[in-house]
Amino acid sequence: MQTNPPDKKLIKWVGIAISISLLAILVLQNAEQTKVTFFFWNGSAPLFVTLFMSFVLGAMLMTIVLYPGYRRMAQSERKVKELREQCEELEKKNKELQKQTPLE
Repeated sequence: MQTNPPDKKLIKWVGIAISISLLAILVLQNAEQTKVTFFFWNGSAPLFVTLFMSFVLGAMLMTIVLYPGYRRMAQSERKVKELREQCEELEKKNKELQKQTPLE
């Protein structure tokens, strides 16, 4: 008896539904006003807004910090790929030359 694998679209929509449900629970449980102080700015906002803004700012900061390293890594990977291709070409040429000139 063979079972069919779950449809990828179904898995995607179930994941989205679960994520939205968890987000709704977070919002409902953290809707109370919270005092927010940032340098010279004072105000109040719902706790879920404060949490969301902290997440967004943290993600932006990590992107700024990690981007140069990612860029260098991507450049290195491209260079390695290019060098491997050159190496393969040289190995092919070497084999062709060895066939043309037999060793004595």
